[in-house]
Amino acid sequence: MVKSLDMKKILVLLLIFPLIFSCKKEEEEPEPDVAMNYAPSVGAGKIALHHDDYNTDAPIMEPGTYEMAARFSATDITSASNGELVAIQYYTELKPHQAELRIYTGGFNAPESVVYTADLIPDMNTNSWNTHEMLDSIPMEAPIWIGIWFQVLGEAKYIGCDPGPANENGDWMFSEADGDWERFETRTGTSINWNIRGVILPE
Repeated sequence: MVKSLDMKKILVLLLIFPLIFSCKKEEEEPEPDVAMNYAPSVGAGKIALHHDDYNTDAPIMEPGTYEMAARFSATDITSASNGELVAIQYYTELKPHQAELRIYTGGFNAPESVVYTADLIPDMNTNSWNTHEMLDSIPMEAPIWIGIWFQVLGEAKYIGCDPGPANENGDWMFSEADGDWERFETRTGTSINWNIRGVILPE
């Protein structure tokens, strides 16, 4: 009997599963440097906090509301302890209908407390790495989540990813269709990390 299944999760799988992509080139080595779309330098004296490598693709998303996030544990931020989060880097393929930066503290399988939000749409560039300079810096406190909430009206590629393999904290995804935070690999079987990075100013 199917009545024991979570119908919301079935709906999400029906939306996402047909669109599962591979950010990895099938059994291929990466092409020369031109294909390795690395994030820009964060500048002298700053630290890039990330789980991803270079950008190589983006998942195709059905119309809906989502959030992609990278989580950073106490171990992840050792080199940035006592520093401050001053900017965010992220890759966008196409511009969503709406998009917002959300930074949280706390939580293991889902973020807890929102400590910073900002509208990303006005300064967002497509097919490009973007940098959001924060109006107020955030003291580094583990765990910290850096998420991009967005709403899309058409089927397309939006938030970028690397070729993987996935870090256990590099591919978190929220879908409004089921109201759950889960890793993208758990949802789709595809092993990648979001191109979402923190820029840290050490103490």
